[in-house]
Amino acid sequence: MLLRRWLGRAAATPGLTIGTQRLLRLVTAPDTALGSRPTAARDSIAVAAFREAVTELGKSPGGTPGSWSWGALHRAAFRHPLAAAFDLPSVPRGGDGTTVNATGGGNFRQTSGASYRIVVDFADFDNSVATSVPGQSGQPGSPYYGNLLPLWAEGKYFPLVYSRGAVERETAHILWLKP
Repeated sequence: MLLRRWLGRAAATPGLTIGTQRLLRLVTAPDTALGSRPTAARDSIAVAAFREAVTELGKSPGGTPGSWSWGALHRAAFRHPLAAAFDLPSVPRGGDGTTVNATGGGNFRQTSGASYRIVVDFADFDNSVATSVPGQSGQPGSPYYGNLLPLWAEGKYFPLVYSRGAVERETAHILWLKP
């Protein structure tokens, strides 16, 4: 909305953004960049942006304010590059590029963000945990193809063990590759 006010149709240029810090300054302390009456201009822009957002959200699934949620709109999709039959379900994602668990992307799609996280307990490595998406197998049909997607979507972690005994306790299968 601010970019459109300044740049008109040129604001539709793909990738054109206003930095978060600059936006916050304009909202909290409007200056002449908004014209000769910056406070009134800021208020007008805010009201127009709110109305535009409500109109756009009204077109979303559910359509009514009581059914709106960020996660219903902001989703991460897992499409297989060769066959839709191997796609995994999209999942709701919180946040954006300026939040903890940062996620980003246009048109309410998460196209960037961490796909792997690890929390290491340096006092006891076997207490370490991790999360990864979508699974540990690139083979459709494998039980490990998308098994980690629900954990990742919910911000949950699995044990990431290191000691030989802990690894042996957690081992489900062994695959020997011999030349």
